[in-house]
Amino acid sequence: MYSIRTKLLLYYLGLFFLFLLIVGIFQYNREKDYSKGKLINTLDTYTEITNNFIQQNNIIKNNNFKLLDSLKSFIPLQNSRLTVIDSTGKVLYDSYVIDYKNLENHSGRPEIIEAKNNSTGNSIRKSSSTGLEYFYFAKKYDNLFIRAAKIYDVSVAGFLKVNKLLFYFLFLLFTMILVLIWFGSSRFSYSISQLKDFTINAAQNKVIDYSFNFPNDEIGLIGKKITDIYSDLKKTEKELKLEKEKLYRHLNVLKEGIAVFSPNKKKLLSNRNFFKYINLISNDKIIEGNEFLNSETFREINQFIEKNLNDNIEIEQNKVIEHSFNIKKDNKYFKLKVIFFYDKSFEIIITDDTKRVKNKLIKSQLTSNIAHELKTPVSAIHAYIETILKNDKLKKDKRNYFLEKSFIQTERLAELINDIATIDKLEEADDYFDLEKINIYNIVEEIKNETSFRRHQKNINFKNKIKKDQFIIGNKELLFSIFQNLVENTINYAGDNIEIIISQYKEDKEYIFISYMDTGKGIPEEHLNRIFERFYRIDTGRTRKSGGTGLGLSIVKNAILFHKGDITAKNIKGGFEFLFTLKKVL
Repeated sequence: MYSIRTKLLLYYLGLFFLFLLIVGIFQYNREKDYSKGKLINTLDTYTEITNNFIQQNNIIKNNNFKLLDSLKSFIPLQNSRLTVIDSTGKVLYDSYVIDYKNLENHSGRPEIIEAKNNSTGNSIRKSSSTGLEYFYFAKKYDNLFIRAAKIYDVSVAGFLKVNKLLFYFLFLLFTMILVLIWFGSSRFSYSISQLKDFTINAAQNKVIDYSFNFPNDEIGLIGKKITDIYSDLKKTEKELKLEKEKLYRHLNVLKEGIAVFSPNKKKLLSNRNFFKYINLISNDKIIEGNEFLNSETFREINQFIEKNLNDNIEIEQNKVIEHSFNIKKDNKYFKLKVIFFYDKSFEIIITDDTKRVKNKLIKSQLTSNIAHELKTPVSAIHAYIETILKNDKLKKDKRNYFLEKSFIQTERLAELINDIATIDKLEEADDYFDLEKINIYNIVEEIKNETSFRRHQKNINFKNKIKKDQFIIGNKELLFSIFQNLVENTINYAGDNIEIIISQYKEDKEYIFISYMDTGKGIPEEHLNRIFERFYRIDTGRTRKSGGTGLGLSIVKNAILFHKGDITAKNIKGGFEFLFTLKKVL
């Protein structure tokens, strides 16, 4: 463990280094921008002189750009370059290249592109014409660009460098302050050490010398205050009984039933849920006290309590003796936990465990169903692949047949996994789904288009009668899955030469009411109350041969519940109909 002195130095070092870094970066950019600005101003002067010279001598009109060579007498063009370019990028003059008329078009040069947009532009790059590296400055005039450049050699690079004197000064200042803190923290560290010794003694319940010699500084004052507080806490222990009412209030807020009993099984305190649960569990009417322990329902618990009360072994203060009991009463599950304290008093906690147990049973059933559903495609894939591997002389068409069958089974596996993931998210993480403004008509129309090929194969007509301007606030993915699964269900199971009609038959301020109807074979009445269960399949006409994962209608129901609606299904004359609602704004 680092001492407080070392920590102070490390904190200061990190903080000052961050400060130094920020100041350094700021100053570096500031000086570099200043140096760059001076160089640009010089090159800008060259372009202005050149432009004035062109205007005064009518060089553009006479097309006599060679006359610009005379500028060398009063513009220092040593290690510099002057270029005149027209608005199309054609080079009209270059002070460095003699055969400048044959130079390639310059419209794509970075500084020219920037000048087109901002009237001026600059860049540092290697010239494709001369092979030298330049600092370019270009300026846009009426019908041409004038570009001045300096060879980017040691002199220019040095001109753009930053003065490092500030960094040396900051480093010196950092060192001086570090030394001052090192010596100044010595006394502070001593005060902290004294305070640490006091707190250790107090934590270990050792006798405290209240005349403890703290230093005469701020930390010493804090230490003195702490000793005073510690003394007050000892006195406060006598007043803890006044807090009992607060404890009662807290216990009554808890969902669990809690009661504490003395070693002779006398009830010391309990909350209201304790005897509520006791009376739910027991076959006898329990009013108060410990009489419930005499009930046959709690015989096992009473035996455990008697065993520990009559045991002569002393319970250590840091040791906990506890035991849990599970009790089922009618269709509810309760968990009772008995905890013994070192003085042989004990606590009984009763928890209504019905929800957890039932969820566990549901998940266990779901796991079993998933394993069963996965077994068929996995076994099929295994058989196909095994056939291919063990038959080297298998004909190509047979091999391809087995591979296609394997691929179909993998697609079914992927579909099953996606459906399971969707239901899991719906039930466990409602906030996972984003909400947005959705046009229901467009959703249905998209599904109509996506399923057109499969519907055509079975001669299934599709009518979208949703209002074209019907919007709700919901999740697009889930709304799409509602209509998609219903349509897929019809295609897979309802038969050929039928019709699908999706219509909106009612609307109020909060909900829209939708009818999904097909003219197919319908569903036997005895299965209607189970069609929304996971993996539930109807034996007649709805086997795995028809495709699907057995989760489609379960997803539909959960997605509708997510949108605060409900769904019912019924056979109608000449077909089958789902009626469901969707809330307009979640």
